[in-house]
Amino acid sequence: MDLSKFEDIISILKNSNRDDLINELNEIKSKIVDEDYKPTKREIKNFKRKEPYEYDDGSAEEEDLKYSVDDDGFYKLEFSDDENI
Repeated sequence: MDLSKFEDIISILKNSNRDDLINELNEIKSKIVDEDYKPTKREIKNFKRKEPYEYDDGSAEEEDLKYSVDDDGFYKLEFSDDENI
C-alpha cells in the first residue's frame, strides 16, 4: 500500500473516532506501507481517465406518481397503462 492510501485510511478512522484502530495500524505501518512505491504508467492513466460526473449525468426525468390512500392510511402506487406488469 502506498503512503497516501494509508493516510486516507487514518483520516477516515479519525473522523470515526477510532483511535484504537489508528494505534494498531500505526504499529504495523512499516509492514503494510511501501515507502518507495511509485504508480505505474497504466495506473496513472486510469486515474486521469476518470471524469467527474456532470450535473445532469445519470439523472432521471421528473415524473408524476399516482397513488391512493386506503382507509388505514397506507399509500399504494398506481401504475400507468404502459407500466403494468
